Amino acid sequence: MISASPSALLSPSAHVPGFVESNGLLVYFASDGTTVPVQIVPGLRAELRTGRVFYYALGGNRYGLSPGAPAGEFKPNVTMQQANGSSAQTGGVVLVGAVTSKLIANELATLTLPLDRWIVALPVDIRSEPNTSQVGVTFDGFGLHGWSDTPRVAIHFTGSLPVANVIPSNGGFHVLVEELGVTAWQVIDPVRLSLSASEFDPAHLMNELLIYGSGKPSVHTNVFVNGRVAVGQKMLTASDEVSVSLVVNGSRADFPPNKVLTVGDVPVFVASF
Repeated sequence: MISASPSALLSPSAHVPGFVESNGLLVYFASDGTTVPVQIVPGLRAELRTGRVFYYALGGNRYGLSPGAPAGEFKPNVTMQQANGSSAQTGGVVLVGAVTSKLIANELATLTLPLDRWIVALPVDIRSEPNTSQVGVTFDGFGLHGWSDTPRVAIHFTGSLPVANVIPSNGGFHVLVEELGVTAWQVIDPVRLSLSASEFDPAHLMNELLIYGSGKPSVHTNVFVNGRVAVGQKMLTASDEVSVSLVVNGSRADFPPNKVLTVGDVPVFVASF
């Protein structure tokens, strides 16, 4: 059971919150009457089970998944800031690393300008968040506040959630526990250490993504993993807010909404393992 449109619509009447089938499609009805159609992901099917919508691999998918293999979940409780500054309840898809990696590769293949060749799957696994608990995706210039005020995408949530690798070409990850305001912790790709400290490297823009947060991390000392890990590898658990910026030693790079990986207009989060 899959939906045809990712756009959030307004229903004229309120409903009991939950997923329902409507005209052969799956939609989520929020308590305020907002309806969020379940997003189609090519090569996957969506099924309603025990009040949640899960994705499973179809035969012939291009992700290397066996038919019927679990591939992710649709979460209706996601709002995303739009290019005009408004916010829309788009929902979010949480996809396993094999699917996310392929979608990232497909997106990068369409980008021809060297300094455009980066894209971000949101690195927070939101599957354990209740559908009634809002997850917000926003864009601003307050990343790394107090250092350089860097453009960022920020994921806002309640409780503590896993933070996972989203860089396919990584050389591992370094979790640095700093306790310095917006960067109480940060994660860098060790490939970054071999690049210029003052300029973006067009061939390694994905490696220059910085993931960081102001909430309490699950690790209390620095963690160093110096070998490539899969997309979806859990790096730590964090609370409150997780941000991503493209930054090199104070350099600024705009972070518009189109730099977030989406399926349709629905943002992609990576499932952790």
